[in-house]
Amino acid sequence: MDIATALLLHHAVRTCLTEPTDTVCLDLTGLTFCDTIGLHALHQLADTFRRAQVTCHLTGISPQLKRTLTQRPTPPAWTPPARLR
Repeated sequence: MDIATALLLHHAVRTCLTEPTDTVCLDLTGLTFCDTIGLHALHQLADTFRRAQVTCHLTGISPQLKRTLTQRPTPPAWTPPARLR
């Protein structure tokens, strides 16, 4: 994920949140690249879900991305209700 695809993901999530929901599942199975813009976008989205009181499940996460997301100095963006799977 880079700046172009991060913007697409952000738009898709905002569109998704226009409908009432309590849970969203983001399948990242095909994600093979994630630069710092992509990491920042994922953390921003976690905050967006938290503020909307929507549980976010990330699935299909590569081991490297999962390590990166959980090793950041401030991981609270992925604490409940946003969760890594």
